[in-house]
Amino acid sequence: MSFCSVGRTKNVSALALLISLAAMFCAPASVAQQQDNPPKVEVFGGYQWYSPNTTVPDLLGNPLKLPSAPKGWGSAITYNFDKYFGLTADFGGNYSSPANTYTATIGPRFMWRTQGLNLFAQTLLGGNFLKVSGFDTKNGIGAVLGGGVDLPIGKRFSWRMLEADYVWSHQNFSDVAGLTDSK
Repeated sequence: MSFCSVGRTKNVSALALLISLAAMFCAPASVAQQQDNPPKVEVFGGYQWYSPNTTVPDLLGNPLKLPSAPKGWGSAITYNFDKYFGLTADFGGNYSSPANTYTATIGPRFMWRTQGLNLFAQTLLGGNFLKVSGFDTKNGIGAVLGGGVDLPIGKRFSWRMLEADYVWSHQNFSDVAGLTDSK
């Protein structure tokens, strides 16, 4: 049995969208200057929600649907090569009963910078780690594909209003569930 798929979002709300639209039209002139000289390194830390949308075997080998994990954290550090392209290392963890998940990925990020809003897209590859109650931690390969919206606030800070990612991972539970015949 394998563990595949998931979506996660960070900092999602309708209020955030309204604030971002207002900020686009009211951005100060100093923000425009910031966009011409982006930082060499960017650091992100925040809340994340995770919805695995998959099943894993329970202690008897029966399918167990993993619930959404509303308790979580996400962090990332990006080294910017120029105004548009950077290399991101992303780490996250989510906690729920009966499983905890962790991710560690790295890959390219594209950032489109405007006077009042920064839009980004990223493709990251790395490891996904799944700890299901009663089993050893399962380590697997994973990928993150997504993007988001940052609102610049002054010269040194931005507010990540929205990030939505599709997270794919593969975990192998054949040692617990056994191999199945497919005819």
